[in-house]
Amino acid sequence: MNRRNFCLKDRLLQGICGAFGPWVIEHIGSSLRWEIRGEEHWEPLSGRPHVLAFWHARMLIMAYFFRHRGYHILASENTDGELITRAVAEMGIEFLRGSTSRGAQRVLLSAARLLKTGRPVAFTPDGPRGPRHVFQGGAIAAARLGGVPILPVTASVSGAFVFPSWDRFVLPRDGARAVVEFLPPIAPPPEKDLEPARRSAERSLAEATDRLDAELGLRIS
Repeated sequence: MNRRNFCLKDRLLQGICGAFGPWVIEHIGSSLRWEIRGEEHWEPLSGRPHVLAFWHARMLIMAYFFRHRGYHILASENTDGELITRAVAEMGIEFLRGSTSRGAQRVLLSAARLLKTGRPVAFTPDGPRGPRHVFQGGAIAAARLGGVPILPVTASVSGAFVFPSWDRFVLPRDGARAVVEFLPPIAPPPEKDLEPARRSAERSLAEATDRLDAELGLRIS
C-alpha cells in the first residue's frame, strides 16, 4: 500500500472515530454495572491537581468513567493518538499532544504548567506503544515537576473482547460488570527517588490489574 493510500485510510478511520466514537463509548459505558473501590484515595484529590495513571488497554473504560471531570490526557501525535482524540472529543476530556519518548521535556513542562494551574492530568504510562504494563517515567516526572501526587487507578470488566494488540486493548461487552479501583496515591518523589517510585507504581498497578482481571474472569491472552 502506498503512502497516499495510507493517508486516505487514516483520514477514513479518523472520520469514523469522530462520528461514531462518542456514541460507542457512551453506549457501552452506560450499559455497564459499575462498582467503585478505593474512593477514599480519590475523593481527597477530586477538584485538586494530580497525575492520574492507568494502563493504555483500559482507556475506553476510563474515558467513560472520567468524562466531564476536567482531565487533560496525554495523547501521542501519531495516528493512534489522533483516533483517540476524535473518539472522545465530545466527552469533556481535553488533550495534551505529544510523547514522553519524543520531545519528552516539552511535554513534561506542559503537563507541569497545567498541574500548577490546578488542572489534573492523566497518563497511560505504558503508552503509546508499550511495552505492556511497563510504567514509563513520564507520569512520575510530571508529578515531581508539578509538585502533585500520582493517583494510580485500574479497571476490569466481567466480559470483553480483548484485541490482539500490543496492549491487549479491552472493549467491554454490553451489560458487563465493571470495577474501577483507585490505589493509594504516591507523593511526588525527589529526583533521586524517581526510579524507586516508578518501580513501586508499576508493581502495584500491575498487581491490582491482574487481581481484578482474575476476580472478574477477564482472560488476557
